[in-house]
Amino acid sequence: MMPRSGLGLKGIEIIPRASTGVNMQFLSYIYRNGRWISVPLFVISAALLVCFMLNMIRVVRQAYLLSVLLLAVLKQAEVLLEMCAEAS
Repeated sequence: MMPRSGLGLKGIEIIPRASTGVNMQFLSYIYRNGRWISVPLFVISAALLVCFMLNMIRVVRQAYLLSVLLLAVLKQAEVLLEMCAEAS
């Protein structure tokens, strides 16, 4: 029920009509040309996913090599400390 005092929401627009028209034109364009847009975007996203996975594999390998190297250095330091302790 609308109040008769004129205080209803009849004249209030939440979204201006100009922006609604622009949004609808954009969505209509996407709907009409969706197949032509989706195929290149899918190829691009698949290529980016492959690049991301290869980079992650490379980073993990480097981190593993660095951790092995760090363990070797720590082991040598431990051996040197034991030798110094025995000498003194």
